[in-house]
Amino acid sequence: MRDRVSIFRNSKIYLYGAGKIGHEVTVELKNDIDGIFDRRYEELRTLNGIPIMNPAEIMNLNPVDSILIFSVGMNVADSIMQLVEGLGWVRNINLYYYSDFMQNNLMEYYLGRKNKLYIPDFTISITTKCSLKCKNCSQQLHRIKDKSDRNINDLKKDLSNLFRYVDYVDNLAIIGGEPFAHSKLNIFLKELVKYRSKYKKCRIVTNATILPSKDILIFMAQNNIYLELTRYNVAQSKIEVITKQCKDFNVQYNISDHEYWLEMWNETPKLNDDEVNWIFKNCVVKNHCAGMINGYITVCTCAFMYMLGKDNFCESDYLDLYKTQSKETILEYLSANMAWLTGCKYCNGLYGINDKKILVGEQLK
Repeated sequence: MRDRVSIFRNSKIYLYGAGKIGHEVTVELKNDIDGIFDRRYEELRTLNGIPIMNPAEIMNLNPVDSILIFSVGMNVADSIMQLVEGLGWVRNINLYYYSDFMQNNLMEYYLGRKNKLYIPDFTISITTKCSLKCKNCSQQLHRIKDKSDRNINDLKKDLSNLFRYVDYVDNLAIIGGEPFAHSKLNIFLKELVKYRSKYKKCRIVTNATILPSKDILIFMAQNNIYLELTRYNVAQSKIEVITKQCKDFNVQYNISDHEYWLEMWNETPKLNDDEVNWIFKNCVVKNHCAGMINGYITVCTCAFMYMLGKDNFCESDYLDLYKTQSKETILEYLSANMAWLTGCKYCNGLYGINDKKILVGEQLK
């Protein structure tokens, strides 16, 4: 990770392709691009103020201090990548396909190029209390004996420590348990919006069984905090009432409907480390499941909560936010290049690698 950060810090960045994709990449990277190669260089001249050059000039670049990102179709990109590989260009080091770069390397780019810690998706868990007892809860909350709210003063400290290092989050989610079960949710939200410049979007994820108060709904509307409602086929669901509340108070919301859930957890751990490693490397965890629980940052909140129920952790399962000393430390942990978490031994993975379909929201008796 540190090598990639150094490469981004010390290298010039070039694109291949000045079309629609190239435009999107230049916007995302805030025009922090030194040049663009495109066969239409004589016709186009520039893109968003960036000079467009003859692709033949790629051969004049020094791979030691240059990064080349292909913002064209996969077939075109792959054929040219094969031509330059072996001349000092190495895929995912200084040679990238744009979608791989945008999905997997933006964090290293921002830290190396701008000295800013950027996280695409991040969750903050504020309580382990929940109004449901889902048999196949992704976080297996029913295993946790002493469910409780995170103390509001501790949550305030958590936010202060988190945003001391984290400069920007694209998508911030407030989760539980059930967030509306937290007795001090209104105070937490007022503290959170003090860091409004630190995140792009914020949502509260709810199982739609607890009605939000009028004051909270007004505050959410005023501060562009939206609701993500999950539809459960349970008697306690108040989703229709809550959606009406959202419309009445101008709170943005969306409803997550699932035809099925996936059976994520096994009672006994896998004994084959290669299998566990494969699940971890192919899971959607990278950059998308990171979060903060009780002052700890973890790559996967599901695996963390599962092991919280078992009270069985190892040091690689989390990063203590109160002992963290640098942005680099957090990025190195979140880059998910370490070995799997302890909870992965019990996990079947998520969509794309797991086909064990089960009923949505089946309740324990």
